[in-house]
Amino acid sequence: MEEFLRMEHVSKRFGDFYANKDINLTVYKGEVLTLLGENGAGKSTLMNVLIGLYQPTEGSIYLNGQKVRIDSPAQAVKLGIGMVHQHFMLVEAMTVFENIILGDRNTKGVFIDRDTRKKEILELSARYGLDVELDRPITEIAVGAQQRVEILKALYRGAELLVLDEPSAALTDIEVEGLFKIMRKLTEEGKSVIFISHKMREVMHISDRITILRSGEVVTTLRREETDGQALANLMIGRELAPSQYTKVEQAGDPVIQLRGVDFQKDSKHNGLSGVSLTVGRGEIVGIAGVDGNGQSQLAQVVTGVLTPDAGTVDMKGSQVAQFTPNGFILENVSHIPEDRNKMGLIGEMSVKDNIVLKTTETEAFSSCRETGYLRNAG
Repeated sequence: MEEFLRMEHVSKRFGDFYANKDINLTVYKGEVLTLLGENGAGKSTLMNVLIGLYQPTEGSIYLNGQKVRIDSPAQAVKLGIGMVHQHFMLVEAMTVFENIILGDRNTKGVFIDRDTRKKEILELSARYGLDVELDRPITEIAVGAQQRVEILKALYRGAELLVLDEPSAALTDIEVEGLFKIMRKLTEEGKSVIFISHKMREVMHISDRITILRSGEVVTTLRREETDGQALANLMIGRELAPSQYTKVEQAGDPVIQLRGVDFQKDSKHNGLSGVSLTVGRGEIVGIAGVDGNGQSQLAQVVTGVLTPDAGTVDMKGSQVAQFTPNGFILENVSHIPEDRNKMGLIGEMSVKDNIVLKTTETEAFSSCRETGYLRNAG
C-alpha cells in the first residue's frame, strides 16, 4: 500500500513529562488505522501534534514522502489533514451551512455565492451519505447530525486523511453503523482514516491495522486479523485483563423512583415527553432506548430535578416529589452523568478535586475550613 503519513521518533514533552515519547507511526492510503489506548495514553496529544495544535519536541512528520512542518491547524487543512474532535468544534450560533463554509480558504471577500456553495456541499453530502439540513441551527440538530457536519466540513476543505477522535462516544448503534459506512466509502476512494477508540468491538469491526499506545509510547502495531479483543485489552493496560464478576439481581427491590403519566412539552415533535410511566427498583438497571432527540435527555432532566413536568407525578422512595430542583434530588442521592460532560457535568476551569466536592461544599465538612481532611482525601 502507498504511504500517506509517516511520523518518525515524535515526542511531545510538557516540562519534564513526556505525553508522547519516540512515536513511530505510518498511515497508508485507503486504510483505517486505529489508535488504541487508555485515557491518558497520549492518543489525543499525538493527533494534536499532527494537526498543528502542538509542536513536537522532537521528531519529524512526512506526507507523501515529503517532510513537512505543520505550524497550525490551518496548515494541516492545506496539507489535506482534517480532524473531528471528540467534543465538536461547531459554532452554535450559526447554521449547518455557515459552520461548513466558516474559514474555508475559498471564501474570500464579503459576498458568498450561497447557492453554488450549497450545491457543492449537497453533492458531497450525497456522495458520502452525510445527510444534513443546511439551514438548521446547530443547536437544533442531534449529536449524530453534528458529527456528520464535522466530517462534511473536513471533506469540503479537501481532507485526504481524516482523524476521528472517539467518534462513537455519543452515538447510538444505528448511528455508529452509519459512521462505519462513511468510513468505508472514504477508504474505498483512497482516503485514509485514523480512528481513535477504546471500544474493542468497534476496533475489531472497522480497523485495518491497530496501533496500541500505553503511557505515551507505542507498544506495537498489529493487523486486525492477527489479534482479538482480549489480546488488545491486555496490551492496552499492560497486564492480563481479568473478567468482572458480579451477582445478578433476579428481582428488583422496592421502587426507588416511579413516574406516572409524565408529560413535558408533549406537543413537541422532538424532545417532548407524553404519558411516560416507569419504575426503577432497588438494585435494578433500567435501559432507555431510542434514536437521539426523542426525549431521552428530557427524561433524564425530569428524574434529576432539572425540569418540572407539565403533568403526571414522580415518586422518590415512596414520597411524591412536590418541588423539582437539582439540589433537592442531590440530597436524595440522585446523580446524573450527562451526555455532554464538558457542557453540563464539569467546570473545566476548576480542578478535579474541586469538581468532586462541588455538590458538598455547604455540608459540615466544609463549614470551618476548606482544607479539611475530606477535601484532601478528594485530591
